[in-house]
Amino acid sequence: MCFSGTQKLHNSLNCDQTIEDIDYFTNINFKRTLLLTQTIARKRVVNQVEGSIYTITSINAIQPGIGLSVYGATKGALETLMKGVALELAPHRIKINTIAVGAIETDMNSSVWQDPEKLRLVSSGIPLKRLGKPEEVATVLINLLKSGSYMTGSTIRIDGGWLLKTGYADPEKYPEE
Repeated sequence: MCFSGTQKLHNSLNCDQTIEDIDYFTNINFKRTLLLTQTIARKRVVNQVEGSIYTITSINAIQPGIGLSVYGATKGALETLMKGVALELAPHRIKINTIAVGAIETDMNSSVWQDPEKLRLVSSGIPLKRLGKPEEVATVLINLLKSGSYMTGSTIRIDGGWLLKTGYADPEKYPEE
C-alpha cells in the first residue's frame, strides 16, 4: 500500500500559491508515491512475486474542491499514473488499484472534525452524514488484500456517498408505514 498526502486550502486564481507550495504538494502527494511504487514493483518483478499495490488518493482527484485545485491535481495525477502502471505490471501478475477517500477523521482533517461547526457543515454534505474513520478504510484495504482479486486499474471510493450527491436536495429516509 502506498499513501502520503498533504493539503492546505489555496485559491489558485488569486495566485496565493507559490512555486514552493506547488513543489511541496507535488513532492509529497505524487513524487514520493511514484518512487515508492517503483521500488516495490521493481523488487516484485525481479523476484517474480505477484500481488497487489494499493495507493490512497482522494475524491478530490475525481471531483475538485474549492481551494484544493493543486491538491486534487496531484491526486488526479496519481490516479492516472496508477492506471498506466496497472497496464505495465499486469504481465507480471501485479495488480495496481487506488482507493479514493473522502472526508476521513485523520490528522490532515483535524481542523474539520475538531470544530463542531465545521464538522456539521462538512457532514451535512455527505449522504451518510458523518466523516469516515481510518479503520473503515483499513478494513476495506485488508479485505481487498485477502481476496486476491481479479481487479486491476480500478478506483475504490470510500467517501460516505459524497460523490453520489448532486443537485440541491439531500437524501431522505423513506416514510415509515
